[in-house]
Amino acid sequence: MSENFSVELQKKIFKYTRKNIAKISLYIKDPYVSKYVTEEKITEFAMVGTLGGILGLFMGSSFISVVEIFDFFFFKLIANKFFKM
Repeated sequence: MSENFSVELQKKIFKYTRKNIAKISLYIKDPYVSKYVTEEKITEFAMVGTLGGILGLFMGSSFISVVEIFDFFFFKLIANKFFKM
């Protein structure tokens, strides 16, 4: 009897799965991974040069102007305190 019950149960399970289980097929369009590489568009030296050019254009400053400002602060303000010129 248990053997007969086992066969009956197996038939019912197969019948249930045929009616209630769906087969799904998925197709991937592009199975490859895309790799992104980031690079600098501008180097550090070019960035400094560009900023200096923009400052020179819009503010009228240059490297010589920066040296003159340093010269003013060093010699006029700091040196006067120590040497009493």
